[in-house]
Amino acid sequence: DQLRLILRYGLPFVLSLGITALVASYFGFTAPVKELSVSNPNQLKDVFFSGQPWVIACTKPSDFSIPQIVYDASTELRQLSVYTGTLDCEDPLPDSGKTVFERFGISRGPKSGGNVVFLTGNGQRPVRVDTQHLETVGGFVSHVSNFAQPRLLQPKTQAELEEFCLKRKACAVVLAREKLSSYHQRVLRDAIQKH
Repeated sequence: DQLRLILRYGLPFVLSLGITALVASYFGFTAPVKELSVSNPNQLKDVFFSGQPWVIACTKPSDFSIPQIVYDASTELRQLSVYTGTLDCEDPLPDSGKTVFERFGISRGPKSGGNVVFLTGNGQRPVRVDTQHLETVGGFVSHVSNFAQPRLLQPKTQAELEEFCLKRKACAVVLAREKLSSYHQRVLRDAIQKH
């Protein structure tokens, strides 16, 4: 009798949970804000060195409070191929013993009302988000979107070429006899986005 009840009610329930999980993973429904750890080198490489744009909210394990705006904007940011995560920025990094603040020169000051939120990606050094960009979801998403856009730079001196390109891990140089048309610039931006 119990077996019959389990097969009649329990099995369909378990199967429906499995199917729901499968569909969610197939369509990419995951936690909007990923909890990161300094003890996971693969996560740190993705955040700081992959070139993929990230929004990171610094938190402490005992106080998992991120600015609500980061959570509210996370789905919209994901549609722009920007990841969001939390990280204990005070925890020492395994390779250097420095904190994320020390290693990447991120200010701990009162710029964002006690909550440290920073952006990283596109080969740029991490940049702290100012309070003014944390006031509305639209303003925050716009600020992050501007940061996350691949940029075409036109260095005019050897020093600028070194700063913009040669000192970076990944860089591409396009030589042209004249200024690139808007069409060619768009093609290059699309290629940068894909690679």
